[in-house]
Amino acid sequence: MKLIVTGCEYAGKTTLIKEILKWFKKMYIAPTVHEHFTFPSRPSITRHDMWDPADQEKILRMTPSGRQRINFWGYVDHICQAGWGALYGDVIWEGYYVEDAVYGRAYYGYEEIGTPEHANEFSEFTRDTAVSPGMKHVPRVHSAGGPRCLESMIMSVAPETILLLMEASPNIIEQRMKETPHEPQRIKKSDISTLVEEFREEVKNSLIAQKMILDTSKVTVEETFEQFRRDVTQYLTEKDMLRIVLHGIRTGKPL
Repeated sequence: MKLIVTGCEYAGKTTLIKEILKWFKKMYIAPTVHEHFTFPSRPSITRHDMWDPADQEKILRMTPSGRQRINFWGYVDHICQAGWGALYGDVIWEGYYVEDAVYGRAYYGYEEIGTPEHANEFSEFTRDTAVSPGMKHVPRVHSAGGPRCLESMIMSVAPETILLLMEASPNIIEQRMKETPHEPQRIKKSDISTLVEEFREEVKNSLIAQKMILDTSKVTVEETFEQFRRDVTQYLTEKDMLRIVLHGIRTGKPL
């Protein structure tokens, strides 16, 4: 499974990923979890690719354009050489380029890459070419460098990738922010409603074909995971389904 889990802070991304990892563990699967692209970073779930504090401090002091550039090429490297290549079978990305795009505009001083006309041109072009299964190259276009460019790369090498948006209502996010504040804090209370809409818009415009949305506002962790398990079935590969079936045969307990 190749899964991107994104959404506003306090929507439940990390909590759900922990539940997914428990599910995978029952099948003797240990996916790589990438969660190291949003700054300031927090302790990792799996301690994979954790930033050295000194390096992170240098990145936080970079200009917006420098920070945007170093993140973009980090995404490209992971797509082309690791995350969607031969090195990883199962991988979960938390936040990833979607989170960076939303928070970048709100807090990091990012500028939009390309004009709206170029962005539309790029989206139309990639929908007919680079996002088609089997394509092994990415076209060089005016808006290269933005989320849609990265998604065209992902769809070229791994069209089975799933994009999951975790949501919660602004008042619930504000409540969670007050009751269990994250350290370090990445968002401002006054921005919550805008950020929720920004994430929704990014996912709506995404070139990734397989999308899911889970709202955690009025449900428990267990209910959220059960909903994920039901909804994700439609997107599982034959390999994913086979592992679930084999687990049921071995243990007598269907997953």
